[in-house]
Amino acid sequence: MAKTKAEQFLNSLGSEIAPAEAFVPVNLPETLVDCGIRLCFDGELDEEIMAKLEIVGQKKTLRLNPLDNPYRFENRYLVAHVLGHYALHCQPGADYIIVERRRDFHDFSKRFWPGVEQEAAAFANDLLLPVEACRLVAKKFWDKSQDQPSCEREHFWRGHFASIFEVNSLYLGDRLRLFGLM
Repeated sequence: MAKTKAEQFLNSLGSEIAPAEAFVPVNLPETLVDCGIRLCFDGELDEEIMAKLEIVGQKKTLRLNPLDNPYRFENRYLVAHVLGHYALHCQPGADYIIVERRRDFHDFSKRFWPGVEQEAAAFANDLLLPVEACRLVAKKFWDKSQDQPSCEREHFWRGHFASIFEVNSLYLGDRLRLFGLM
């Protein structure tokens, strides 16, 4: 099976992709360090800005808005999304400023997002929710899911995937649909 862009990116950093079970949850702070990106909270960011990646020469800083609780799972998705822009859309040696404004990342209208946003969202999904790891989780809990009333199965899967992958359950729709779990 061909490697995803997220896997290719991690390999380019010198990371060997571990067996699917050991790959999750991905260590985003370590990945940022491997990229030379400093992560910080910036109280000076406008309240409409969730994240801002500044690349000036060799200095790379990802600033998160402290208005968002830093321990919320949404921030993991936000950081992975910005990392997707960095990995897919930035040319080495060039200066960039990437700004993520508040919007509903789990909104169904994302199919109308510009192509670069869709690519970054797909990268974030592949990074945080690797397909093979998702397949293993689905297989591991399949029998237990069948014990749930049919009206509770989606909730069951969202809870298990959110806990294992440390991703807010709102971001799981694409993967759960891929495996027919919702």
